[in-house]
Amino acid sequence: MSLAEIARESGLHKSVCHRLLVTMADEGAIDQVASDGKYRIGVGLFALGQAATGQMHLASAAASVVRDLMEKCGESVYLTVETNGGRLCIAKADSPHAIRHYIPLGEVLPLNAGAGGKVLLAAYTREEFDAYIATEKNLAQGPNVEHDPEALWEALGEVRRQNVAWSLQERTEDGASIGVPIRDHTGAVVASLTIAGPASRFTKEAKEQFYKHIVEAGDELSRRLGFVPGVVPARWARGRAW
Repeated sequence: MSLAEIARESGLHKSVCHRLLVTMADEGAIDQVASDGKYRIGVGLFALGQAATGQMHLASAAASVVRDLMEKCGESVYLTVETNGGRLCIAKADSPHAIRHYIPLGEVLPLNAGAGGKVLLAAYTREEFDAYIATEKNLAQGPNVEHDPEALWEALGEVRRQNVAWSLQERTEDGASIGVPIRDHTGAVVASLTIAGPASRFTKEAKEQFYKHIVEAGDELSRRLGFVPGVVPARWARGRAW
């Protein structure tokens, strides 16, 4: 479409349309055809659509795994993906307990606290980690949050070695959680699977059961995404679930 056509269809002045189109072109949402100056959908919007489709595919693949894990453990279960320096909840199953951990679908949470966040942050390179910390974007400020970047980076190293993350009163004053990575066919981390609930219910015996069940569930979901242990090496790198 030409600038005139877009202005006519949108009801906006040409100068306003032009500024919007320039911004959208800079972001890759649209392209301007050199031969006639008209505008068309750009690869940026295609990539955005692919991302949304991929997240829906991941959420669909995870639905039964998330529900079954909640039923086995009795605590809330969440699947989150990394997005722009935060983590987005794309699938969940709420605990039946009256007192429970609750996150709405679509909620964006910090990466530097909570088991699920630390799993995703562990897939960052050191350069990406430093940039994230420097922006102070979406940083949690709970009572047990690790504020020292070097200590946090060292803790993420332990997450990588153990392939699991634990959290106690990091994002909230009474919360606890355990999280494991979800991997794709390349072995990269595309999501985190988390069990979360009140700290009082994370007893020694409960934590042993949570660990057993979440590892099994995480392995099953990763297999659904094409990850084959022993054939594909597990990598602590950020992947894309589409």
